[in-house]
Amino acid sequence: MNAGNRRATARSEDSLALALAPALPAARPKLDPEPWRPPHLSAGFAVGWVLTLGVLGTITAVWMIGMVWTVVLLVLGQGGMASALAFAGTGVLLGRGWVGMAQTMRGRLRRRDLEDLAALPAAFATLTPALQRLVRHTRSLQIVVPDAELELPEVDREIFEWIASMATLAPEERLRLADLGIVPAQLREELVASRQQEDRRNRFSRALVRSPGHRERAMAVLARVEHELLRPAGDPFRGG
Repeated sequence: MNAGNRRATARSEDSLALALAPALPAARPKLDPEPWRPPHLSAGFAVGWVLTLGVLGTITAVWMIGMVWTVVLLVLGQGGMASALAFAGTGVLLGRGWVGMAQTMRGRLRRRDLEDLAALPAAFATLTPALQRLVRHTRSLQIVVPDAELELPEVDREIFEWIASMATLAPEERLRLADLGIVPAQLREELVASRQQEDRRNRFSRALVRSPGHRERAMAVLARVEHELLRPAGDPFRGG
């Protein structure tokens, strides 16, 4: 009986030790330090680009041979100007094809520059430095949040750190956010409710129609905040 009591006591002590032991922090996935850099090219895109390059290169080689032959005939007086002009017109179209392919590849390889004026409207320049940093942070999250490798707990951690950063703004900056309808406490409540809805759906829902998930709703919140921050201010002289 005493041996049984000792074993029970030992098990209780072990359980208590486990309960009091500090929980090990979950390993956080390493986020891309530069989420604005070009996305990785997929194998399908690379194969398609190589095939397009081969087809366009073959057509260009045939065109060059034909153009040289047309010019030679024209110099020898055995060819007409119409054929030369036709080849020249074809060359213009061919050149546009090369330019279009080069622009496509350049667009895929170009860094997603958060300073790009095309990516940041004129209203960005009217923001304070702290609000400009908030816009960049928001855009960075819009790049990393859709990544399926980023688990939902990590999505929540990154989003709530983003919301917490709003509390470090100056009072006048927080007031500006409030005027735009951006209230950190409300954003947090909205995203907490979204995550709870996602958890309930994962446990019980078997609906055939797929509704937007927590990740999509988080992206919608980010897009809404960015839209409000970068929305052009109305013209006071026009009453806008």
